Amino acid sequence: MTGLRETTRDSTFTFWEVPVEALPLDRDDAERRLEDRTRTGTPEGHGTGH
Repeated sequence: MTGLRETTRDSTFTFWEVPVEALPLDRDDAERRLEDRTRTGTPEGHGTGH
């Protein structure tokens, strides 16, 4: 795992709560959510981790 530190150092992990019927998220939905997060500073949903 220590070999991944350089790769993940600048990564941000984002979490969303979605109904089970919406799983799995497709790539377009995930990208839209990430764009929303970038534009507003907060994701659609309940939280982010860094």
